[in-house]
Amino acid sequence: MALGHRHRVSRRVTLGVLMIALTAGLGYLIFRQGWSPTVGQVSGVAAAVRETTDGVRNTSADAAATAKVKAALALSKNVSALDINVDTYDGVTTLTGKVPSTQSKELAGQIAVDTSGVREVRNLLNVDPEIRPDPGREYLAHRVEELERQSALAEALQEIPEMEGARVKVRVTGELVALDGTVVSDAQKLRAEQVARSFAGVRRVDNMLRNLNRAS
Repeated sequence: MALGHRHRVSRRVTLGVLMIALTAGLGYLIFRQGWSPTVGQVSGVAAAVRETTDGVRNTSADAAATAKVKAALALSKNVSALDINVDTYDGVTTLTGKVPSTQSKELAGQIAVDTSGVREVRNLLNVDPEIRPDPGREYLAHRVEELERQSALAEALQEIPEMEGARVKVRVTGELVALDGTVVSDAQKLRAEQVARSFAGVRRVDNMLRNLNRAS
């Protein structure tokens, strides 16, 4: 677990315990010890409880902002495979780690700036040309992109009225789109291939669709 994360968890637990202790202590003094607090004393305790509650709320907001920035970075093809640490405290998000270029550093910083819940960004990323993307993360980023295009193409085919009755399975691997399943006419088979070829990044279509109305 990262040091920053442990600090946030510890701070949240401490604030929560303090709030409970303040409330419980006040109740004990009033009901068990017969203490009659003045207006000023009650106001002071109430202010302490409010401050503690605000601290817990701010910590939760910081955790949410950190999660959003990490998710936004993961969506970028250019920086998702890089090991970038994100930590947020009082609305200030800090980025640390190493990236291979100034462009990558600026992109990561801009993504953080544009994330809701982030008030300020401290971009402490170091540029190291020797840094290479993590192969596992890089593969995952490419695979997610393929699955997104696969889903978009499948939805596009379903929304075309003349494809009614067709059952098309789409598989995207790099620049290749494979179409499998059944259609009710040769026109549907041709139409499905045309739609697939119209998608950006597609260089080859493997059309394996079978016409149910054609004699075998």
